[in-house]
Amino acid sequence: MPNCCENWALFELDEATQIDLQKLKARDYYRLLLVKKHQSLPTGPERWNKDFAIDREGWRGIFRVVPKDSKLKEFQYKLLHRIVVKKKELFRYGINSDSDCLYCGEPDSINHTFIDCEFTKNFAQQVVDWF
Repeated sequence: MPNCCENWALFELDEATQIDLQKLKARDYYRLLLVKKHQSLPTGPERWNKDFAIDREGWRGIFRVVPKDSKLKEFQYKLLHRIVVKKKELFRYGINSDSDCLYCGEPDSINHTFIDCEFTKNFAQQVVDWF
């Protein structure tokens, strides 16, 4: 007589993946989680792609570059995921009295600060010239 559990032992996750639930170990659950988790880009890069056309391999290369300094790691993470706090957010939470750029007076945003602001562009050019 066959075991009553043999009927449900093989679970078909999709057309290409069958899982034997009787032999499944913790590492197998972890691998399944990673496969599902890394199918799409994080929301930060998806939002950056509205302004810059960077393919999946380009983003993988960007995420592989990890600074050694912990403050730089934190800033890189926040910038890539678009969670750098700007005056716009401080105004929204009632901490600042306005949401204008500190340097040029235009409306502040992450795109303005790191891409569009003339002060930032001039500063970046001065740093490049200095090197």
